[in-house]
Amino acid sequence: MTAQELDRLNRQRLVARLLSATVHDARNALQGISGTAELLTLSPASSGTQTEDRIRSIMRQTTWIGERLDQLLKIDVTPTAQLERLDLGRVCARAVDHRLASWGRQRIAAITPPQGLIVYTDFGATMRILLNLILNAEASLIDSGGGQISLAASVVAPTVSLVIDDTGPGVPAAEEASLFTTRTASDHLATGLAASRALAEGIGGTLTWLGPGRRAAFDLRLRSGR
Repeated sequence: MTAQELDRLNRQRLVARLLSATVHDARNALQGISGTAELLTLSPASSGTQTEDRIRSIMRQTTWIGERLDQLLKIDVTPTAQLERLDLGRVCARAVDHRLASWGRQRIAAITPPQGLIVYTDFGATMRILLNLILNAEASLIDSGGGQISLAASVVAPTVSLVIDDTGPGVPAAEEASLFTTRTASDHLATGLAASRALAEGIGGTLTWLGPGRRAAFDLRLRSGR
């Protein structure tokens, strides 16, 4: 096991322990809220002071639960990026190689950038982003009966721009506003766009959709390694 894999495993274990403790505490708090609410229901004739005290108790416990959940959201579960100088053309070719075996029956082809364009990035994160975008393009092309995926790179100092495009129908108009949320109406678009943007930002890059003018195109910007 590599140091990076060990780091990821340790973080996952930490999150699992914190999540278990939070669920246990939240369950106890919810039982308290339920009991207090039941008292309010069963004792409608309680004095104003008693009612106010019970309402304050519910508010304190709900606030506490919210704070515990917020703490979970702030946990960084992503292993530290291992930034290095990589040949973007080679990385793209390797990502495409992962999918080639399943493309013959689907009449899908891909064009990758030439070798020699160097970026400063994390290999694992970049591969995950590329595979997510390629899988989305692949699903779109399967629905269309086949086509071509293009990965085109160019220098946009101080970054390198990698545009992933395909000949499919592109992003449905109804889903444009929710592209980078965790889920969209379309199953294939739900595959990894939010995660891919987060990964890109985690390695000092960006991921954007090029808009209605190029409905299927996404622009991944990575730091130049020159």
